[in-house]
Amino acid sequence: VYDTVWTFARAMHATRVAGLDPADGAALLGELRRTSFEGVTGNIAFDELQQDRIFQYDVFFSAGHAGGPRRVGGTTSAFSAWALDGPCQGCTTVDP
Repeated sequence: VYDTVWTFARAMHATRVAGLDPADGAALLGELRRTSFEGVTGNIAFDELQQDRIFQYDVFFSAGHAGGPRRVGGTTSAFSAWALDGPCQGCTTVDP
């Protein structure tokens, strides 16, 4: 999960640096495919040739929620949009 969050954070940051909107699913997907870094679980990289399908992604936050994990964001099944289910209390912006 840790590497997943950092992967998305890096891709969203790269999308903004490129002057694009991170809510643009196509732009974010492009940056996700180019993301590469050494994560907690090892090297994180994506090989477009071996990717057989794109999944719908959901991000959940569970710390401090008595009712269990709460969905805080996700994508459409076609990855055409990314949306936060805000507001996210206590969230901070970080640069990867």
